[in-house]
Amino acid sequence: MNLTFRSGWLLLLLMAFISTSCSSDDEDEVMEELEDEIEEPEEGNSELTAEVNGQLFSSKFLLEGGVRELTNGGYEINISGLMLSGEDTTFLSLHMYGIQFTNLKAGDTFSISEVSNGVPYGLFIDYGAEPELIASSFSKGSFSSTIVDIDHEKRRVSGTFAYTAQTESGEIFEITNGVFKDIAYGSGISAEEQKNFGELNATYKGRNFTIKGGLIESHKLPAGNNNYDFTIRALRYYYGQDSLELAIIDIVLTGSDFDMLSVGDQFIGSDGSAFFSYVSVTELYQSDATASTVCTITDIDSEEGLLSGSFSFETNGVPVMRGTFSNL
Repeated sequence: MNLTFRSGWLLLLLMAFISTSCSSDDEDEVMEELEDEIEEPEEGNSELTAEVNGQLFSSKFLLEGGVRELTNGGYEINISGLMLSGEDTTFLSLHMYGIQFTNLKAGDTFSISEVSNGVPYGLFIDYGAEPELIASSFSKGSFSSTIVDIDHEKRRVSGTFAYTAQTESGEIFEITNGVFKDIAYGSGISAEEQKNFGELNATYKGRNFTIKGGLIESHKLPAGNNNYDFTIRALRYYYGQDSLELAIIDIVLTGSDFDMLSVGDQFIGSDGSAFFSYVSVTELYQSDATASTVCTITDIDSEEGLLSGSFSFETNGVPVMRGTFSNL
């Protein structure tokens, strides 16, 4: 399997007002107990666990941490992971901000009531729901996390977390008993270094946007009959009329021999080799099986197994999105 998952999340325009809430004594006690349970981390023992409305979430798949340098001189640290359970896939992520990353130490906390250079938040996404369910802690204003251990030399971090997430429709998800353990986060990522990250640039309904870092992933999987599916999934944050919204973009390219792929090769909707979708809470577009749905490979890094290309797709004969992707 060829797997790429780059970390380093985009800085979001935060809500002008987010209500704050204090943790109860019981919640504080639970968090302290979790902190005591975390042992000295060992390399290769990474995990992200929590309870989501009382149900276990446990991830060791696409489990990543990242530190990104912000334009104001501060930093963002993010931790995310996927849980695969049967046909269902869920995603959980944390995003925390500070002034000087090299000063971060065990015992430091992130919370809504103690904002430092940015409001911390968490996400929970259920890809198996119909439609895909997206919940964030933005509207609830509830988030807390404590660093239990950090090794700046080995670039690994452990800690605890809890937050309340809510969908646009008002469905609540209580994320409790959260633990991240021995997460490799890499070095602080400068703006110059981010230029080499995989990214997607697109135009949708006249709006141009770029997605990079931990908001985009790619992977190659067997598709039967010796074929393969090369899939790109990107998460797009944007402001709707009244609130922050999130959309999921999927690009699926199907071929017969990945190792024989060449620059200039095309995947076309009319022969079933290209499929695109754009899904948000309010919108769903899937590509037509026509020649107007097309992806062209523009560059191949065979050593790293990364692709670049251009694409466009339409639904019911109407153009929906066009753009490019690189280093995926």
